Amino acid sequence: MQIQIHTGHNIEGHEALATQVSGVVEESLSRFSDRITSVNVHLSDVNSDKKGGDNDMRCVIEARLEGLQPLAVTNQAATLDQAVDGAAEEVTHLIEHTLGRRSHEASHRTDPPLSRMNTQLGLWIDQNKATIVTVTEQGEEISEILADAEKQLRRPGDSPLKGSYEALQVPADYSRQRVLTAELNTYYDEIIGYIRDASSILILGPGVAKHELQKRLEENHIGAKVVGVETVDNLTEPQLVAKVRQHFAA
Repeated sequence: MQIQIHTGHNIEGHEALATQVSGVVEESLSRFSDRITSVNVHLSDVNSDKKGGDNDMRCVIEARLEGLQPLAVTNQAATLDQAVDGAAEEVTHLIEHTLGRRSHEASHRTDPPLSRMNTQLGLWIDQNKATIVTVTEQGEEISEILADAEKQLRRPGDSPLKGSYEALQVPADYSRQRVLTAELNTYYDEIIGYIRDASSILILGPGVAKHELQKRLEENHIGAKVVGVETVDNLTEPQLVAKVRQHFAA
């Protein structure tokens, strides 16, 4: 597991700090070392041009795992020690959660990923699940992928560097949103892995998830396959099949 430390121009003690931070991150992620290829840690003072201020120090940790998109978290606190410890706790939780969910889904899924070209596909998606309808000559195939992005994340325990969590003054809502966003991206990437070989993709859904998935498809250079994005409330499976059939028959 390779760990690289990047510091802003206003961060002092580069060599000693890099050694200390590497030790904290390596200890936190040691049980995942066989899965992690690299870790990048970015340290900065977000209010260096101002005098004082709470939660000025920021730590961003990005972990790259085999077969997964990078997982990243951000933590801000009053000191670098606190920011590093908070981010290390969060990325450890995120990796544990992501690997656990993928292992569970792999053991329960019976449907193979879509692997046929020239296939028309429609899906209904929100931030909890995606129902996928694949149109074939024999009929329709229906699959479902569930998200497991936790809305309430546990608070880290005592800091190995600087005492209890209560003293960290970490902006919890911001940090939790970063973790939630990373977990949703993992969910979207799993859907993309399932549908990427389709020739035409219709995306339906009631909220922002459909647009987030479309953006993720564009980032993976397959956005051109999207033939439509529509706002649609909850549908039963027969209603979804009928709508997908109707769209591609037009």
